[in-house]
Amino acid sequence: MKIPVLALLLPLCVWAAPVPDKFRDDPAPSQRSFADEEWRRVFPDPKLHQLMEVALKNNPDQRIALARVQVARANAGIQGAQEWPKLGLTAGMHQTYTSANDPNFVPGFFPQNRAFGEVLLNLLSFEFDLWGRVGHETDAAVAQAVASEFDRLTAQTMLVSELTTSYYNLLALDTELAVTERTLEARRKTRRILAVRQKAGLTNRMDLDQADQLVLTTELALPEAKNRISQLENRIRQLQGDFPGPVERGLSLLDQQQPPEVPAGLTSDLLLRRPDLRSAQALLASRIHLRQAAEVAWLPRLTLNAFVGLQSKAAGSLFQGRSLAWSLNPGLQLPVFDASLMSAVDLADANQQVAFVQYEQVVTLAFREVADALSYYARIREMRETREQLVKTLENRSSIAYKRYRGGIGPMLDALDADRDLFTAQIQLVQTRRDELLSVVQLYRALGGGWTRSPEAPADE
Repeated sequence: MKIPVLALLLPLCVWAAPVPDKFRDDPAPSQRSFADEEWRRVFPDPKLHQLMEVALKNNPDQRIALARVQVARANAGIQGAQEWPKLGLTAGMHQTYTSANDPNFVPGFFPQNRAFGEVLLNLLSFEFDLWGRVGHETDAAVAQAVASEFDRLTAQTMLVSELTTSYYNLLALDTELAVTERTLEARRKTRRILAVRQKAGLTNRMDLDQADQLVLTTELALPEAKNRISQLENRIRQLQGDFPGPVERGLSLLDQQQPPEVPAGLTSDLLLRRPDLRSAQALLASRIHLRQAAEVAWLPRLTLNAFVGLQSKAAGSLFQGRSLAWSLNPGLQLPVFDASLMSAVDLADANQQVAFVQYEQVVTLAFREVADALSYYARIREMRETREQLVKTLENRSSIAYKRYRGGIGPMLDALDADRDLFTAQIQLVQTRRDELLSVVQLYRALGGGWTRSPEAPADE
C-alpha cells in the first residue's frame, strides 16, 4: 500500500516544538549543512561503501523493521476500507418438502414440494461517517504506518552509524597493531645490544632486565590487540547479517579524509532531517486522530443494509424481469449510556498527552546530541594537533636519551622511560585520530545526515 506521507506530514509543523536560534558551539549558523550531503560523500572509503550495502540489505534488525512497516501499511489499508461500502454476491437454490403432518402446513395454500432460487448483491452494513469517526481512525492508522516507516529509517541510521564507527575502530586497531609491532622490533633490537654490552661489562644487569620488561610488555599487547581486531570483525559481520569472519579494509586510518567544513545549518532543519523526530510527529498525529474519534463516538451512527437482486420460486423464472427484488434498511444508533465510551475518551486523551511529551523529549534529546557532537568535534582537532606535537617531542627526547646512553653520559633508565612514554603517546595519537573521524560520524548522525532517502516517496521493497 502506498501512503500519502507528504500530505499527511505537512500539517505536523503546527506541533513543532520551539527551538533555539542556533546550535550551541555553532558560531555562524548557515543555510547549508553538511548533513545534507549524502553519506558516501562524507565517508568516501569504497570498502566501507561495500560493507554498508551488504548490511543495509541483510541486517536482521533492518529486515524486521521493514516487516513492521508492511504490517502497519496493511493495517492502515484494513482501516481505510471501513470508509467504503462492502458488497457481497450471494446465489442459492433451495428445495424444500414440507411434511403433511406439519402443524404449519395448509394444503392448497403452499405446495408441499417447493423450490426457491435467488441471486443477490448485498450491501453489508455500511456506516455513513457523519462525524468523521471512521475517517479519524483511518488517519490514525495511516499516521502509525508513517511512524513505522520513520522508525525503520531511524534503525537504518543507527545501523550505518554503528557500522561506520566499528569500521573506524577496526582501522585504528590495525594502526595500533602496526605501531606495537614496530615498537616491539625496536625494543628487541635494543635488548640485543644491551645483552652484548652486559656481557662485555659495559652495562649492568638492571638495565637488561628493564629492557626485557619493555619487550615482554609489548609482546603481551600483541595478542590483546589481535583479539580486539577479531571481535570487531565479528561484530561487523554480525551487523551484515553474516557469520563471524575476517573483514576487508579499504583506506588506512591515516588516509581517511576529513570533510573540510562541517556547517551545522539551521536549527529548524533538524526537525525535518531526523527520522526519530518525524516518527514522534507522526505518532502524535495518530494519537490526536484517535482522540478526535473517541470524542464523536457519542454521536448517532447512521447505517445502511440493503440488497438488490433476483428471487424466484422456480429456477426457470429466476432471471425474468418480474423476479427483481430489493431491500433498503437504514438504521440509526444512538448511545444512551455506555461508560466505556467515557473511559475511551480518557484513554485517548492520556495517550495523546504521552505522545506530546515524548515528542518534546525527542526534540530536546536531538538538540542535546547535536550540541554534544559540535562541542566534541570543535575540540578533538585541537587534541589531535597537540598529540602530534607531543609525539614529535617524545621522538626527539627518545633519540637524545639513547644517544646520551651510548655516549656514556646518560643512564639507560632515561632512554627506556622515553621509549615507554613515546609508545604510549603514539597509541594515544592513533586513538585521537580515530576519535576525530568518529566525531564526524557522531555529528552527522545527530544532525540527521542523509544516510537514507526520504519516505515521502516510498518505493515498494
